[in-house]
Amino acid sequence: MASICESGSAPYTLAKSWFTAELKNLPNGKWLKTSFQSSTVSGQDCIHLKSLHIRVYPEKNLLGIWKKWLAASRYCFNQAIAYQRKHGLISKYDLRKVVLKNESLPDWIKESPYHLKVNAIYDANAAFKISRKSGTKQQLAGKFRSIRDRIQSIKFRVEDFKKGTWLPSVTFIIKYPSIRTNSYY
Repeated sequence: MASICESGSAPYTLAKSWFTAELKNLPNGKWLKTSFQSSTVSGQDCIHLKSLHIRVYPEKNLLGIWKKWLAASRYCFNQAIAYQRKHGLISKYDLRKVVLKNESLPDWIKESPYHLKVNAIYDANAAFKISRKSGTKQQLAGKFRSIRDRIQSIKFRVEDFKKGTWLPSVTFIIKYPSIRTNSYY
C-alpha cells in the first residue's frame, strides 16, 4: 500500500482506465473514498461516447407540416395569454374551451392536431400563473411567443410516436426515410 500523507490519505491513481479516479484512505482505515476529478469524461482513445449531438434534417414536405404545427401551437399559446391578460386567471380546462371553441379560429389551426394545441394552452396557463406569482401585473403577465424566437418547441404525447415517426396518421403521405441526420454511425 502507498505511504500515508500528512492528511491521513493514501493517494492511488487508476492508470489503466479511460477516466481518472483517485482512491483515498479516510482516517478510518475500513472505508475507501473514490473521488473523480471531473464530471466530464475525456480521453483520447475513447471513441464511443454515451451521447451524440445529432442534427435532424426533415424532408421538405415534413418540414412544412412541422412549421404549420409550430405556428398553430404558437397561435394557441398567444391567444391563451391574451385572454388571461384581459380576463384574469382561469383553470386550464376552461381556458382550453375558450380558445378552441372561439368562432374566429382560423381553419388552418382547426386542421392541426388537437393535443399540440392543448399542450400549448396548458403551457400558457402555467406561464401566466408563474408570472403572476412573481408579482407581475395582470396586463403584463405572461410573455407572448414570437416566430423570431431562437428556440421554438412543440410538445408531443408519448402515444403520438408510432412506427418511427410522430403522428403517423397525419404524416402518412410522406415517403420514408423522411428524416436524415449528420450521424456517421
